[in-house]
Amino acid sequence: KVGRPIGTSVSHAQILVQSEHLHVIEGTLQPYAHGFVLTSAHCPPLVVSFPTHVSALRVLATPHEQLLLVVVDFTEDNNPVAEWLPCATSSSSIALPLVAGSRMQERLLAVLDVWKATAAAHDIPFVKPNSGYVDPIAVCAAVKHTQHDQAMQLSTVTTVISGVALTLPDSATPFPKLWDQLTPGFVTTVVLTHTQDVANLPRLRLRVDSANPFADVLCLRSNGLDGDLSTFLALDVFETSERRRYRDVHFPSWQQAPSTYVVPLPASVTAVRFEMKLKLDRNRFVACIQRGLSPHTTLKTISPVYTSTPPIQLSGLRLAQALAMDKVSTQLVHSSSSNEEHKGVVPEETIAAIVAQLGTVWTVEASLAFTDDNQHGYTYINTGTKAFLRVQPTLSSPPTSCSFVFTGQHLDAEKLRLLLLQCCPARHARHAAVVALSDVTVDEKRRIQALHVTDPLPDGYMFDGTSYYDYFGGQYEFHPNIQQFIDADMAKKNDVAARHNNELETDRVRYEECTTLLV
Repeated sequence: KVGRPIGTSVSHAQILVQSEHLHVIEGTLQPYAHGFVLTSAHCPPLVVSFPTHVSALRVLATPHEQLLLVVVDFTEDNNPVAEWLPCATSSSSIALPLVAGSRMQERLLAVLDVWKATAAAHDIPFVKPNSGYVDPIAVCAAVKHTQHDQAMQLSTVTTVISGVALTLPDSATPFPKLWDQLTPGFVTTVVLTHTQDVANLPRLRLRVDSANPFADVLCLRSNGLDGDLSTFLALDVFETSERRRYRDVHFPSWQQAPSTYVVPLPASVTAVRFEMKLKLDRNRFVACIQRGLSPHTTLKTISPVYTSTPPIQLSGLRLAQALAMDKVSTQLVHSSSSNEEHKGVVPEETIAAIVAQLGTVWTVEASLAFTDDNQHGYTYINTGTKAFLRVQPTLSSPPTSCSFVFTGQHLDAEKLRLLLLQCCPARHARHAAVVALSDVTVDEKRRIQALHVTDPLPDGYMFDGTSYYDYFGGQYEFHPNIQQFIDADMAKKNDVAARHNNELETDRVRYEECTTLLV
């Protein structure tokens, strides 16, 4: 069932099990070609046979860089863990922890290729996470490597690169993995799209030609091709003598080990994802995400106008009434948006302080729902040089939540969360400050006095329409009871400020609870 033994046994090996009483079981692990056996002093030997027991093998990353997990998923009919453990368990899988530098990691990584071959022979899925990037060398090796004796013939390898994602603003450094797409000897045709948005196209062409002098380069003004397709249909270009010689010299083992020639992504390059179970304010979103993160980008659309098409069966007076009502409702929506615009303003210094500490954001992908539109959802994409805000197809139930994916380098998740919280709708413009007595200016005193110009005067005072006089001839600019008026006005403002602060604090706590960081 388990085949021949491969490698040496691993003492003090550990297995993670989902059980109420036993979570970690330690013993001696002996790898075999078709499985493994764990002998432990606490339990009888655990025999795991890939053809008999296993439904899938997975290699999973963890939040700790030094730890990987090899997860073994069992079938529903044959679960050796349920029979092996002395206590009841509903676990359908076990995990083998691989700690960097440990003997268990060295031994299991050495036999992992054999296990992969066994899994492929028995149609067992072997899942290994990747960074979401596939380079041309790996693609060519996958096409050339088949189960048949005769390998598949490659004619052309075409790579498409968007001009809006070539370089970061204010920097000559391209995105990671960009120049891997131009690997000489493999890529035969390079298609550059959106070249009308590239500031210095000759310089870009020079860099592309320097990276791959063998490839033909096509420049498209947008992302569509209206010309002849014969350039893409060239035959046997991949197997020309100069390209073959270049591959043999610089990539001698590209078919057997294509990953050898790919530079891995640095650990600082990460993607951070958030989910917000609420709707966002459109003005605050544009101020924080669009203008705050990348003020140099061009946003294609920010506030679409929707007009309800009158029913086809209406005509005459009814049709005119329907059009008039639709126009009035549209004007009311825009009027309310204009009246509430002051609430959507976020201080620029607040946004700048957050953006300065959150790291370098390259791209933003988001699914949005705005408070001013209850009928549609939106998709937001920001490539660093151009941004798009598109309307999603109308659904039966409009979305009520948002999701964000930030990709970049040295990203601070807490600062990104703080920036997203600034996009939430606010009842008031900002936290109102409590007014102190020393903050009352002369103009403010005059404004307060104008509110009490008809109030009765105390005994012994007169008012001639300009100044106040007492019986002794004293002249005064302000009402004799001006201090009482100021105290009453300050008390009213402070009560309003305290109420606003409490409301804003309540909203902030609720927004934080609705914002979740997804790992």
